[in-house]
Amino acid sequence: YLKTKADYLLGEIREITLSEERNREKITKLKAEYRAIASAYHENINDFVRIKNPIELQFENTDKLFSAFEAAMDKNSYTEVGKIVKAIDTIISNLKIIIEETKPICQFGEVSIPKIMDDILFKAKRMNNEGYNLEYLNINYNVEEANKKIQNIFDRLNVLDVEDSLFELKTMYDYFDSLYSDFDKEKAARKQYEDLSGANLKRCNKLENINNALYKKMDELVYSYDLVDEDTSIVEIIKNELLEVRESYDNIINLYRNKTLPYSKLSVEMEIVNDKIGELEDKLTTAIRQFGNLKE
Repeated sequence: YLKTKADYLLGEIREITLSEERNREKITKLKAEYRAIASAYHENINDFVRIKNPIELQFENTDKLFSAFEAAMDKNSYTEVGKIVKAIDTIISNLKIIIEETKPICQFGEVSIPKIMDDILFKAKRMNNEGYNLEYLNINYNVEEANKKIQNIFDRLNVLDVEDSLFELKTMYDYFDSLYSDFDKEKAARKQYEDLSGANLKRCNKLENINNALYKKMDELVYSYDLVDEDTSIVEIIKNELLEVRESYDNIINLYRNKTLPYSKLSVEMEIVNDKIGELEDKLTTAIRQFGNLKE
């Protein structure tokens, strides 16, 4: 019985001794990290103007915790020591993140993002004046929302809360940077639309003229070759389809004149008309060839 009690007490003593060694080792490492953090702060103090007061208060609290650790060790308050070590570890981990992320947060929030937003607004205004429709990009709304988010991030920074801040700012910057690509797409789409609209008009007019000429000859062809309705229906079909294509073309032109759609969508719609005209060209060519074969 006495041996069992003695073994238990020796185990407790051993645990206390090892605990003291572990805590000393941990505190030594934490002090080294803390000195590096403090050094980084003081060497680049201008980068931390926004958070000078709260971060220096954290340094003060950390110094107090180190003092509390020594006092607890002197009193052999090992239970209290463990709690203090954990608190110091947590506060130093947070300080490390704050020191690493404050500068890029300020760089993004105060310089990079405001600069790119101003440039985007300037280019968007110029493109609007040149006849582009950029409403679908919601640029003004997104700029307002971005400014609100940046203010919120700085409010949180003032209480040393940087969780996800850098990620949000990078995402914000990438969004505005992607708008340059959208602008380039609109410019390319405008050229494509203008080229297609002119070409499609000429092709439509040419097809209509050819089909009308063919339509006028139908009575002669029917008489000469004893044709039935089934043989001549293709001309009527092409005529009706040409009317549909012309209507689609005119609708797109109206959307363009009213600036209802961006060029990226107008060019897609004009491409559809271009494809339909191509199909009609094939049909008309086939019909002319068939009637020509009759004559031969």
